[in-house]
Amino acid sequence: CMPKCIDSFAAIFAILQLDAAYVPADAAAPEDRNQFIFGDCAVKAVIARDSEGVCVVRPRSVDSGCPKTPDLAYILYTSGSTGVPKGVMLSHANANSFIDWCSAIFEPDERDRFSSHAPFHFDLSILDIHVAVKHGSCVVLIDEALGKNARALAPVIAEQGITVWYSTPTVLRLLTEFGGLAERDLSALRWVLFAGEVFPIKHLRALKDLLPAPRFANLYGPTETNVCTWYEIPAEIPSERTEPYPIGAVCEGDRARVVDTAGSDVDFGDEGELVIEGGTVMQGYWNQPERTAESFFKDAAGARWYRTGDLVRDLGDGVFDYLGRRDRMVKRRGYRVELG
Repeated sequence: CMPKCIDSFAAIFAILQLDAAYVPADAAAPEDRNQFIFGDCAVKAVIARDSEGVCVVRPRSVDSGCPKTPDLAYILYTSGSTGVPKGVMLSHANANSFIDWCSAIFEPDERDRFSSHAPFHFDLSILDIHVAVKHGSCVVLIDEALGKNARALAPVIAEQGITVWYSTPTVLRLLTEFGGLAERDLSALRWVLFAGEVFPIKHLRALKDLLPAPRFANLYGPTETNVCTWYEIPAEIPSERTEPYPIGAVCEGDRARVVDTAGSDVDFGDEGELVIEGGTVMQGYWNQPERTAESFFKDAAGARWYRTGDLVRDLGDGVFDYLGRRDRMVKRRGYRVELG
């Protein structure tokens, strides 16, 4: 529970080295939210900063009866439909399934320099941290204040020679409008990745006009699956296109279906809910077995499918188009907002 810095980055690896699980909390969040998180998942210690900015570890007494979760790597808390945070349990196997897919698609190596724009309590951070470290790449930590300041952020991207950028479309839109990208040397960029919300086509086109060299990709998936589908944006966006690009095809290691409310496959091209099964899909919600059960269904073969709540249609060749939500949840700057 501390701002993004080298200490918080190192703490993640220290925790994993102990075969423990890390639970990143937003240091700027309301105190009652973080107190709920600490109590809900029975954290053994809180790593924070004291009044002088020094990294401190504060042990907490833990109920010895808390559940054991083999292979648990981290818990990411998101909003719930009632406003109560939900702890998404993700294993080392979940993380590795995603990291291995990223490695195959984006082909990183020790010469790459990854942006770390997302806070550690967002699932976007898994790519930033762990894909980079696996390949000996550099990670450029971008704190919250810098991350919101497009005029200051654009020069950092150029000066640091970032090669792989990953953020929400909102941040990329701000960089397009206020970052003066045309004046920067961004020749090092080879991938621009975005996730967390729909990227309006006019803003994506404007960004690609400023950055014609790197490849662009739309990465889709709720926290419960990390990224489960992806779509590479064409080199040129036709001037007549007005609709956002699809969320794409399912990532290797996962499977996707489009189903009705009963869990039966809809006819090809019809609207339905996207459900996901495979390596990246979470173990469940911490301490919420009923909610976990509601979020999954099993098919006749015993496969366990996660209900994303997102409505899609199959465009053919395994490519899915995002249509909206089954409920009243919206996303703003990557945050889930329950309108109820």
